[in-house]
Amino acid sequence: MHLTQACRKRLVILLLLVTAVGWYLYHPIGNILEDQLQKGLQRFGVEAYQLDRLHFGIDTVSADRLLLRGHLWGHNLKASLLSPVITFDWRTFLTGKLRSVRVAQFTVSITEAGVAPKKTATTHTDLSVDELVPAKLMGRLPVRSLQIDALQADYRGEPPFSDLHLSGALSYQQTLSLSLSGMLDDSPISLQLHAAGNAASLAGSLGGAGLSIPDIIEEGKGSGRASLNFANGQLKVQLDTLLASGKFTFDTPPLDLGTRRWLQWGNRVPVKVNLADPLHITFDGDQWTGTVQNASIALGNDQSEIALQALQLHTTMAGTQPDKTRVEISTKVASTLRGHPLPPVKLFVEQEGPYENSTVHLSLLTPSDSLEVALSGQLNLQKMHGDLQLSAQSSDLRALTESIGQPLRKLGILGAPLLIDAGTFEIHSLLTGIDHWTQSSRVEIAGVSGQYGDYRFSGFSLVGAWQGLENLRTTEPVIINLEHLDIGTDVSEVSSSFTLPQPTSLTTPNIAIGSFSAMLFGGRVFLPETATWDFGANHNALTLRAQDWQLARIVALQHGTDIQADGRLEGALPIKITDGRVIIHNGYLRALPPGGTIRYMPNESSHNLRDSSSELDLALNLLRDFHYEILNSTVELDKSGKLLLSLSLAGNNPNQHGGQSVNFNINVEQNIDPLLQSLLLSGKLIDNIENRLQ
Repeated sequence: MHLTQACRKRLVILLLLVTAVGWYLYHPIGNILEDQLQKGLQRFGVEAYQLDRLHFGIDTVSADRLLLRGHLWGHNLKASLLSPVITFDWRTFLTGKLRSVRVAQFTVSITEAGVAPKKTATTHTDLSVDELVPAKLMGRLPVRSLQIDALQADYRGEPPFSDLHLSGALSYQQTLSLSLSGMLDDSPISLQLHAAGNAASLAGSLGGAGLSIPDIIEEGKGSGRASLNFANGQLKVQLDTLLASGKFTFDTPPLDLGTRRWLQWGNRVPVKVNLADPLHITFDGDQWTGTVQNASIALGNDQSEIALQALQLHTTMAGTQPDKTRVEISTKVASTLRGHPLPPVKLFVEQEGPYENSTVHLSLLTPSDSLEVALSGQLNLQKMHGDLQLSAQSSDLRALTESIGQPLRKLGILGAPLLIDAGTFEIHSLLTGIDHWTQSSRVEIAGVSGQYGDYRFSGFSLVGAWQGLENLRTTEPVIINLEHLDIGTDVSEVSSSFTLPQPTSLTTPNIAIGSFSAMLFGGRVFLPETATWDFGANHNALTLRAQDWQLARIVALQHGTDIQADGRLEGALPIKITDGRVIIHNGYLRALPPGGTIRYMPNESSHNLRDSSSELDLALNLLRDFHYEILNSTVELDKSGKLLLSLSLAGNNPNQHGGQSVNFNINVEQNIDPLLQSLLLSGKLIDNIENRLQ
């Protein structure tokens, strides 16, 4: 019997099928499934598994339950799949392709077990948006259809997410849909994902979440809503709202311990973030773009706080060169120091270029633009070094002091009201950072006039240059000039210079006074030789010289008395400050030849005193027209504040006792400051100076 060619082909195929079925039956299908399952699970760190009551048919495999255990990147994994059902095509089964997977309930638990192993270095790969197209991503999945009716995930680990519980459902056929909700610590959280074709969307919310970034932010809480959309090669992220608070940890600079104590801050300072308008982030494959229209950040407590209000930010970064960025920031800075609010200032920041060599520009403007501060230059943002130029200037010191004078007075920096009528201020600094930051500065103040408390001044100017950050040293003398000062008597043509020859702290400087001179009482007071003054020491001393003082001007300070005098004086005032007290030892004033005259008309109280003392009556009669040749006054002030004035006069009254020469001495002992008493400054200034000295 001969078979046709078609029959022979059918017979061969039948024999092949029988052979295949025989081989298939000879190798238990359970072993095949187990081998495939083991290979697939090992890729996900699964070390052990357990199948309960495995069932299989021609194109399905199912089980009552599948238990998985494993370890991956420092975490212990446990998972349970209830009633998993896998549908496959036997022709593609061995390649790992499945038709569908359905799970009645999937539960996974992840617990942090230890430090994750370090990842090996990898070469940089540019991110391609085309590879993120949902259709391409889902096309790589080994299953055509996936359905998890009930999904539950639990995570326990270290901050920032120490306790996470989620439940929801997952389905995928032509579209991918994931819905999750649960708790992050004590805060509700939700997530919804939908993807199909070339578009995807992601939305979520987080409320009252506890956040912690070790060593920076602690005890954080916040709430917010975010959404993500991907379509046609463009990724868009929108953060609708954000309200968060925590505590910023200061274990190191930028603020040292002394500054934090002055601000009444501890090591952990409250920080608050509020996003009023949505934050938009867009990525189109070539460039990232981020925009914030209205946000606020506040750092501090009830006593001292620095707040960035109405914060606007726009940033761009090239997708293929992520180190190239451009950032623009504008905000209003509102500050409160030690319970006293300061005037708000406007702040603008720009940055452009790669992180290793960025061009930066910062500008700050006070109200009415009375003060302008600008910082610009090149900066390495990774190592924080570079070359910067800082400048600050004010062409309207009147407006500036009107805005900051009252707060400075409340803070105790100014002891009395300060009113500036005119003047300009300008400072320029160069900052260089390689291994550490250094700076050099120059300041010029010119044409300043105004009033401090009860005292008016005009023509104040200052020029100086220095270098250093924490410790300063002058690179040229600081020159101070003052045309006129009214402190109860006129002081004019004041000029002084000093230096910081060695690096010294600005709070307790050790200065070298090169010169001091001023016109006083029609003559001059000056420093005859250089002197040092250490503001951090308990003891300082210098000697001032009096030259060609006019006695008439000194006597004129005695308001309410009828006394006239003339003549010229010279002298020395050795001044010491010890433990906050003024001491004068061996101070003196003496008349220059040929002497002068003193004319005193006793008032009614003086007449009453004359009746009680014949010696006083003689002295008052002589002083009606006393022509002196010698006038010496010594001044002594001890540490307890006891003042001893000794006045020696030698001369005659032509109308008394035939013009006979007379010598007499007067001693006065009181508990007052002799220098201030001699100048007859107002009691208010005495109190202010005394408080500073103490």
